[in-house]
Amino acid sequence: MHVTSAEFRRACGRFATGVTIASVLDAEGTPHGLTVSSFTSVSLDPPLMLICLGHLVSVFDAFRAATHFGINVLAENQRDLSERFARKGEGRFNGLEWMRGK
Repeated sequence: MHVTSAEFRRACGRFATGVTIASVLDAEGTPHGLTVSSFTSVSLDPPLMLICLGHLVSVFDAFRAATHFGINVLAENQRDLSERFARKGEGRFNGLEWMRGK
């Protein structure tokens, strides 16, 4: 699914600052994600985003191997998700409903 420049601009314009969860699927289709506060738009055409990950982050290799990643902007009442994905270790998606983007 492609995002138009107008849709991307509208979405990024609504994100002044905040907390996001970035996620990827590995080659086996297993989801990996983490809490990210360093998120910014880079380009409208094509729509590009930038996140900053440390090399020692447990999911670094999954992000490095992926060709796409997802960003979920969290609402104020989703602090529990932010904390869950900020913890070290695996299993951040255990017990959560999630769906793969199209």
